[in-house]
Amino acid sequence: MKPNQAGSTFRIMRLSEYESQDESGLLAIVFEPGDVSWQRKMLYFHIEDIVTTASIQPHELSASIAALPFDLKPHPSKKGWVGISLRQLAARIEQLSVTTAEINRIIIRMDDLQQIMPSSRKLNSSVQGQGQRIQA
Repeated sequence: MKPNQAGSTFRIMRLSEYESQDESGLLAIVFEPGDVSWQRKMLYFHIEDIVTTASIQPHELSASIAALPFDLKPHPSKKGWVGISLRQLAARIEQLSVTTAEINRIIIRMDDLQQIMPSSRKLNSSVQGQGQRIQA
């Protein structure tokens, strides 16, 4: 899948409206419901594919799940790739009043992402890249 390109439903965005002196902000992976293969083990994205935006347009049918620090893992062999444990997210979603078929946003605290990718200058600066990659 190719995020942040015309025709792709995936968008990887750093939300600048949530940045402050105490917090580094939020990252949102936005997609159409049903586009994530929840039966897979991991969903990978490349940190160079993060683009900065002020906010996400609210939508009455939005359903989000937060990826927590223990859900995130750097790819074992590919530099700059971060994995999100879909199995752990799906297990938490089972406890909610929504299903995986309804989820269309994964939210990550930038501080959590920086903890697993501490040497990344891309995460520690204003992100302006033109993203292209996501793997499941």
